[in-house]
Amino acid sequence: MHRLVGILLTVTSVAGAYPQASNDSRQADIYAIYSSLMSNPPVGSQNPVYAIVALTRPAMAPTTTTMGAAMGQPCITPRPEQAARWIEILADYHERIDKPPTLVRQLNIAKPYFLISQEEAAAFGAAHRENRPPPKVPPPPAPPLDPKFNGVTSIFALSDVWFSKDGTLALTGITDFSFSRWRLFEKNADGKWVNVFPASECIQMA
Repeated sequence: MHRLVGILLTVTSVAGAYPQASNDSRQADIYAIYSSLMSNPPVGSQNPVYAIVALTRPAMAPTTTTMGAAMGQPCITPRPEQAARWIEILADYHERIDKPPTLVRQLNIAKPYFLISQEEAAAFGAAHRENRPPPKVPPPPAPPLDPKFNGVTSIFALSDVWFSKDGTLALTGITDFSFSRWRLFEKNADGKWVNVFPASECIQMA
């Protein structure tokens, strides 16, 4: 009996993390945000097809900045009207940062795209070393890439999506070889997710 009660309590605590949204609606929100983000990415839009790493990851390492971000959280300072929901986003972030989800093909964007593994991303990076500072010891030649990468000059990695409790403000991020940025999205009165700007933020350039 005690064991059953413990299991029920565990299930209740997990399900209660987002009491306002079902898993299906949360998934729909996540891919609506990703679709908005990838419909107009900050870099790489010239690629004929988008290559996106399937396993999500933070846009950049959490750090202490001069803009008010504390150690261990994304370097964003919210606007005053976002502050309370930002605290809730950070709670979600710290709860799930070590559980990166894997993307599925649910993006609704005009540009064709394909998902790649971490191994494929590493192979692409090895084949495009010209995008990075030269190493002290030249590495061996990279093996040829899969033809699906023809015309692709950069690959994208997306962050997980972390939400406020009411599901109206969300944090995600985007990275390629030369650019990393956190992005805030807010659900407007029409139920559409739109990019909104914090008071200050970090943008990382290679």
